[in-house]
Amino acid sequence: MKRFLLKLLIFAALLAAADALAGVALKNLRDKGRKPTGELSLSTEIAYKADPEVVILGSSRGQNHYVPSIIGDSLGMKCFNAGEDGCGIMLAYTRYRMLASRLPLKLVVVDIEPNFFIYGDDLTADLAYIRPYYDDFPFIRGLFGEFIPNENYKMLSQSYRYNSQLLHLISETRYPQSEFDGFEPITLPASPILHDLASREEIPSGKVNPQKMELLRRMIEDCRAKGTQVVLAFSPHFGRTDSREFGPVKDMARRYGVPVLDHFADTTYVAHEEYFANPPHMRDYGARIYSSQIGSELKQILRAAPQTSR
Repeated sequence: MKRFLLKLLIFAALLAAADALAGVALKNLRDKGRKPTGELSLSTEIAYKADPEVVILGSSRGQNHYVPSIIGDSLGMKCFNAGEDGCGIMLAYTRYRMLASRLPLKLVVVDIEPNFFIYGDDLTADLAYIRPYYDDFPFIRGLFGEFIPNENYKMLSQSYRYNSQLLHLISETRYPQSEFDGFEPITLPASPILHDLASREEIPSGKVNPQKMELLRRMIEDCRAKGTQVVLAFSPHFGRTDSREFGPVKDMARRYGVPVLDHFADTTYVAHEEYFANPPHMRDYGARIYSSQIGSELKQILRAAPQTSR
């Protein structure tokens, strides 16, 4: 029995050593990634390198609809797009905290995607973009402990933090060193069945997820505490006639006095199929026109906002 236990201990020690070495190797790959819209390159840029005064947060509509160069030129500030396709409020909150921990942000624009920021039960879709930065940002431990039961135990494994990311990590190291601003344009033409697709879409509804709303509330509160202007935005969606699904966020914005830029059903955009690749997503052409208007509106908001010292 003693020999068996000794072998078991040796095996466990070797396994732990292999896991630690794998974690070091994977972290090294993470830090070398330079693909502008890569799985982890964007997260690494946000966590350690990007130095914007203005940040855009959101899901794919946030990443595709806001052109940092246009918005930055309008405001006379450096702008970075930290949106991520398929992700929601947990990643947006995490990326905001990463940036705010080392930068005096002046403006945070949160593009709200109802399915990822208001409704639905799943918060785990964002975790692949958060786990690799667990050791460097202590607040992530608290975030997992509160919202994702048992995740902190899994994080004892160094290699688990990069679960399913190996091929992405390797591919992202092939790109040359360059600066990027996070924006991912959609260059596809408008879908030939755009109207049909829009007619078949269902309006998000159901039970509001209190955890998602809590994370949005915390972001708003933290921005206010730091003297950072926060703005909530509902970007255009082809064929929509109202923005009823944003009701819970509109209520929160009213309670906190947060400006809202609601262009979700704005006929300036949603009646023009040439602006869209598919109903939820604007093509680069439409995004640039929209970003120009957003830049002007944000400038007005900043001019009207009381000046606070940091």
